[in-house]
Amino acid sequence: MQREAGRSDAARQVALRAAEGWPGPHLALHRVMARITAHQMFERVRADAKIELERSSVGLAFSGLSAGLNISFSFVAIAAVMHATGRTEPGLLAAVVYPVGFIIIVLARAQLFSENTLTPVLLVLDHPSREHIVHTARLWVVVLAFNLLGAWIFAIVLAVVPSPDVVPHVGREWLDAAARASFRGSWIGVLVRGVFGGWLVALMAWMVHSGEGAVSEILVVWTAGFLISAAGFAHSVAGATEVLYLAGRGIIGYGDWFWRFQVPVTLGNAIGGVVFVSLVNYAQVRGSGEDVEVARRIERERAIKEKKEEAVAASKAQRELRQGRGE
Repeated sequence: MQREAGRSDAARQVALRAAEGWPGPHLALHRVMARITAHQMFERVRADAKIELERSSVGLAFSGLSAGLNISFSFVAIAAVMHATGRTEPGLLAAVVYPVGFIIIVLARAQLFSENTLTPVLLVLDHPSREHIVHTARLWVVVLAFNLLGAWIFAIVLAVVPSPDVVPHVGREWLDAAARASFRGSWIGVLVRGVFGGWLVALMAWMVHSGEGAVSEILVVWTAGFLISAAGFAHSVAGATEVLYLAGRGIIGYGDWFWRFQVPVTLGNAIGGVVFVSLVNYAQVRGSGEDVEVARRIERERAIKEKKEEAVAASKAQRELRQGRGE
């Protein structure tokens, strides 16, 4: 009897949640197991792009500043692991924690320059109007500028304030070692490493649109961030924090940061994101034999079907609740 009563209570809870608008178990399972198509992912990216291009420059600026500040925690995470392991070079353990800054900004929905080599570019490719091109250029300039401002603020605090007062468990020598690891190689070498870094981050932005929920987003972001660090690729904002830290410490000049790192890595990130992700995925959608309109129709039909199923589940739940109350 107690077991039956427990099942009855559980059924009532499920029914109550459905009546309040929660999807039924079968709908939740359907959403988890349903694998969306590239066309549907394209539609989601395209919808996000429209929203981002309509944002004011002030909103983009503060979002970009937030991203520049928060992605910088990857630098501290790497230095902390190097300190804990006694390694003078970042290794695989450092690569494990490196994505922390990327995870923060993706979950916080902050604007990162390299992510925007995908989202607005797909909209421009689909509708290459003067308005879309101008707004994309505005977004790139504002977001990158404030990404770098946030990175510089974070870096200068670490460089100027004594290390024990800011990060007491990470010595100055470990911050220096972690930063030096990012500032190496020729101009062309940094450019090529930037291409791969931008490729991975733009691909991350594309894949984030394939799932629903924070867990799937974290897994996607962690994978991309781990590969960037483990392979020694370069990122225009996360890496900027480390190199700007060296400039703030007087180890290198700001001219070295700008010409030997920032210019090639930014160009590389843009090339990697636009060419290897935006153009390739746009061609995949357009050239696969199905028109984008098919994806739009599928999305509309899916939304209508889910609303109907949820309405039926809610109606059924209400009936069960009334029966349970003896009405």
